[in-house]
Amino acid sequence: MKFLLLVLSFCPIVICISQKPIINLNACENWQSISNRSEIADDGRYVVYSVREGETTILHIQATDKSWSTAVEGGKIGDKCIYSEVGKVVFMKGKDSLGIFTFKNKGINYISDVIYYEIIQSKEKTILLYRLKNRENKLFLKKLSNSDNIDELMGEVSQSFYNKESGEIVFVKDSVKSNKVKSNWVWWEKIGANKKSKSVLLQLEVENVIWGKGNGCIAFLCRDKVNRKSVWSFNTVTGEAKSVVSEGNKSMERGMLLNEIIAFNGNTLLLKLVKEDEYRYYEKYQRESSIPLVIVNNYKDPFWKTDVNYKRHYSNSVWSLNLIDGSSIRVDSVIFTRFWNDDEKKVWIGVDNDGNKYYNMLDVRRWVKFASKDVDEGNVFVSPGDNYLFYFDSSKSSWLSLNMQTGKLIIAATGTWDSWKRRNRVDNGYIGIHSPLTWLKGSGKVIVQDGYSDIWLVDFKQQKPMISLTQEIAKKEDISFHWIDAKKVTDGLGSGISMFLKGFNNLDKSINYYRLKIERKVTFSRLSNFVGVLDEMPIKALGKDCFIVMRMSAAVSPNLYFTNDLVNFTCLTDIRPELKYNWITSELLTWKMNNLVGDCENGIRMAVLYKPENFNPTKKYPVILHYYERKTDDLNRYFPPALSYANINIPWFVSHGYLVCCVDMHFQFGQFTQSVLKDITLATDSLVRLNFIDSNKIGLQGHSLGGYETNLIITHSSRYKAAISASGLSDLIGMATSVWGWSGFPMKDFVENGQPRLGVNLWENREAYLDNSPIFFADKVETPILLMGNRGDFNAPFSMIQGFYIALKSMHKKAWLLQYKDQGHILASKASCQDYTLRMEQFFDYYLKDKQAPLWMVEPISVSKQFEIDHYLGYDTSGEKP
Repeated sequence: MKFLLLVLSFCPIVICISQKPIINLNACENWQSISNRSEIADDGRYVVYSVREGETTILHIQATDKSWSTAVEGGKIGDKCIYSEVGKVVFMKGKDSLGIFTFKNKGINYISDVIYYEIIQSKEKTILLYRLKNRENKLFLKKLSNSDNIDELMGEVSQSFYNKESGEIVFVKDSVKSNKVKSNWVWWEKIGANKKSKSVLLQLEVENVIWGKGNGCIAFLCRDKVNRKSVWSFNTVTGEAKSVVSEGNKSMERGMLLNEIIAFNGNTLLLKLVKEDEYRYYEKYQRESSIPLVIVNNYKDPFWKTDVNYKRHYSNSVWSLNLIDGSSIRVDSVIFTRFWNDDEKKVWIGVDNDGNKYYNMLDVRRWVKFASKDVDEGNVFVSPGDNYLFYFDSSKSSWLSLNMQTGKLIIAATGTWDSWKRRNRVDNGYIGIHSPLTWLKGSGKVIVQDGYSDIWLVDFKQQKPMISLTQEIAKKEDISFHWIDAKKVTDGLGSGISMFLKGFNNLDKSINYYRLKIERKVTFSRLSNFVGVLDEMPIKALGKDCFIVMRMSAAVSPNLYFTNDLVNFTCLTDIRPELKYNWITSELLTWKMNNLVGDCENGIRMAVLYKPENFNPTKKYPVILHYYERKTDDLNRYFPPALSYANINIPWFVSHGYLVCCVDMHFQFGQFTQSVLKDITLATDSLVRLNFIDSNKIGLQGHSLGGYETNLIITHSSRYKAAISASGLSDLIGMATSVWGWSGFPMKDFVENGQPRLGVNLWENREAYLDNSPIFFADKVETPILLMGNRGDFNAPFSMIQGFYIALKSMHKKAWLLQYKDQGHILASKASCQDYTLRMEQFFDYYLKDKQAPLWMVEPISVSKQFEIDHYLGYDTSGEKP
């Protein structure tokens, strides 16, 4: 029976559908596609990308003028592979071969048995560090220049730490263990320099090495033979190493242990200390995995303790330490450290126990309290020159600028304040703000993006009207702007330099490219328009206005294009596997919902309808509705065929004779159920008016939030023929009084402010919790439902799915529950995905196509026969109905 089933379900069925076969298992496993990782050289002359087909991956190194191309079977792209300054491409081939391609001679050299590699770059050199199999403790160094190809053995190095600013590396070398303590050599070397290396031998074990900013020093934690920690600094100029502070030192808080060096700037260290007795227990738990006989919770406890999270809790404090005079100060509960970019730490932000917020400009003796507790600690920035603090105050809905020399505070961003509330097309509520994009060099101005994504020029030195750089077309035309060249944005924008934007039209889902140039006069112009998706960003060459762009549609596979103006595009690849199959098309449906108070899109509702390419408008089709939050942004996204691991795979079901309609959902806080029912009802009413829709054959499918939505819909409507709910919530009261399986922390905040969006706690509005919990309406269900949930799911607890199934079963409703071994929120194993895909199709086929019912839907499966489950995937021939 198992063999027969696989033949029926997954063999290449060549039923003539415009002479093309339908999608099958073989197509899913061997689909040809371009990797999401691609790269362009700094000068725009070369690109690197990979193409996958089945188990085979081919790396392509290609000229953008298409004059030559090299293919490497088994080649894989890392985080970065093109190193233009030395004319090299570095990649892995297979499991352990490191390839180095040279543009000059187009040759490839391989290093075998590589188990680890890292590329480090400075202004002077590009260095390859690597380790070999069976020689794991030895570190090799290779200078990737055209003339210097000699590998240097750095010895038995356990750790290496690189300083991008200076091109220096600190190595930690394991020495002989004595008195049960590992001794470490610490030495410094500047790559490409003639300076003599400095080193020091410590009878201590070294960890947590961190570079100082602009001081030629490193700091690290050391552990002695009695497991006591100390902080050391090492001067790379003089080779001097000294202990700065140690556990038990008078300058340290009593009963606290050193845990981590957080930052090192100038003469200031930021240290995290932990409470000794609690941390010792934590370490004991890690070793013995033990918990106490009884866990006692007290209403005065600062945190909730369970057997899951008990081991995770220990008190900590953060201290600033001055290396010159040894002075220190405690900074209570530092929760965020914000930098203008990751390489230039300029300000520390601290929050005390009363919610007061402070900033520190890397001076241990001067923590300054903000005037307002409503400062958004995630949006505090230091201007070039370090004279101004630019930050967002949520109580004023304003960007403020503080002159740190004079103490003068101004509201820098004036205008319409609602625009600073990000236009959330899902919630209609405030969810945060955009961070500033960049500074305008030498001008005292900063470029910010408002909630509609329009871009403004703001003067942070004096209060002046803002200048709209994008002519407010984001707000007027409903366009979302995204910067293309992130590196130039981080570095600051020079006058006269062109910046490029991608604009996504939220109404017709088209892509527009724009050029922005700020001189005495602002020039903002649209360059081109075509179909695309929101999250596919062009990749810009570092030193030239050249780009590679991934272009696609639902009907056409993603391919790479090259352009030097974002107007004219040259196709670099031609991958079209869908041409062999009965593929899909997508169509945007829009309709108007009237009288929606406070609706963010003026009542406009949208969905995407997917149809087969051989669509026949005179035929009646069954349709599956699918939803989550916002789905129509994927109008032009290409979905490769695949087995279902959570949501339905659209190409699979469309190829097998269904239409799939993906519906946008819009929510208002405290009205989740009403919001879902309004949107799904309007979508369904609009669909059944189409002549090719079979109004009696409409199904539902959703996963996670979509599963919760499915549960809500079938408890309030009987118009749907079948429903599949995967990992969906059912009981918000139970959830609000439970804890997360992965952390042990309460789920209460999620229910109130997360996806269920209730906005109140259970005791403030019991009715809201009842109204938004499908389990309390299980008696109303008339739609047959297939549920899927797993014990390894820590997002949607299995108790939610199981409880809903028990409620339905108790009421004699038609319900089935699938639970997969060792699986979580989504299915990870191929066997589980294959089984789930088949059962979903069988379930929908029975209810939406009037096909035979599979045995698993008709016959109860006894415990003793669960291991023969494949037998029940066959079809019932007795005529008995589920």
